[in-house]
Amino acid sequence: MRSDVPYFQFEPSDYDKLLQVYEVEEEFVSYQNQSSQVIRFKITSSTQGRERKVTRGSFFGVSGGNLVYFFDAQRIHLELTEWPDDYIRTEFLIQKTIEDTLKGSINFPLWNDNTGSSSSFPNIINLNFNKAPITITLNNVTYDQVFEIVSESDQPLGPFGPYERNINVMYYDIREGIVGFNDLDGGQWRLMN
Repeated sequence: MRSDVPYFQFEPSDYDKLLQVYEVEEEFVSYQNQSSQVIRFKITSSTQGRERKVTRGSFFGVSGGNLVYFFDAQRIHLELTEWPDDYIRTEFLIQKTIEDTLKGSINFPLWNDNTGSSSSFPNIINLNFNKAPITITLNNVTYDQVFEIVSESDQPLGPFGPYERNINVMYYDIREGIVGFNDLDGGQWRLMN
């Protein structure tokens, strides 16, 4: 590694905010609602380590861009089993920033609010690690480091394959990831244990 390039590394206190699930590729994560409907995701990749930030290359593609800095990141990709798509998938990204802070986001295609993104895809949910977590019990399991994330919209965004993009409440556990979500039709989807 070049010593003249800054490297923003995870600090010991950051590891408490990294996901401990979703580590095994090709495994499934399933959620069930009160009507016994199931949504399944397949873990397609799970990485943690050093990444690079580069400038954009030239307009004609002659140059590949310049290395700006290195940073640590955890990236996890999941795809809906009923609607697999290499370009539209759920992504968890937790990374160190150039300000040397921890930033987290979830690209969740079924989310009904695209306020934080530049288009209707992807639907980015930004995580606020400074927010006080709550304790919640779902399916007889108690999670004590949960962020309740509520959409700013009360309208669906339209279809995404066989699904409606109408998830408007998410329960995100700092260590376990998405443990539940609610939709605009009254569905309460919970992680299947």
